[in-house]
Amino acid sequence: MRSWIVLFIISPLVIAGPAMAVPTWVSLGFGPGTASSSGSGQAWIGSRLAVQWGKGSTLWTVASAGCSEIDLFVDPLESVGDMGVLYGKRWSGPVGYISASAGLALVNGMRRGEYRESSGVWFITSHYEKDPFVTVGVPANVQLVLAPIKYFGLALDLFGNVNPERSFGGATVSLLIGKMR
Repeated sequence: MRSWIVLFIISPLVIAGPAMAVPTWVSLGFGPGTASSSGSGQAWIGSRLAVQWGKGSTLWTVASAGCSEIDLFVDPLESVGDMGVLYGKRWSGPVGYISASAGLALVNGMRRGEYRESSGVWFITSHYEKDPFVTVGVPANVQLVLAPIKYFGLALDLFGNVNPERSFGGATVSLLIGKMR
């Protein structure tokens, strides 16, 4: 959550993008996700928020990506996310581009510890000890962007993060707004 706030603060760069010499844009997307050694058997949702800028084939990204378990009757939910800086290349076409990037990120997340208790009358919620973690990881992203209009686009993002605690990845459909060309 903190990384989303940081990106929200950084996002005014996108508003200033058209006046800047370097094209700048923001993307936000959601889709299916997964994390290593979750063992829960539950569905996971992935999300990615990014501020990107670049000129020619060079691409810089400040991004927050993550995955969270979807389960209404468990506390805490297992989750993992990152906040990172990525460098990559993009290959432009007439109505969009394809890009690949990697970098370095701070990763944090929550695992479930030992079972504590259940509560509720109609809907039973299982409570577990919280087992938070923080580590450093290597994020990577591949993006396929369709941007027929200069300031608007849609993208398919494939993202992941390899780290010692809990690697994760996902695929999102993202909305892009800003000066992309």
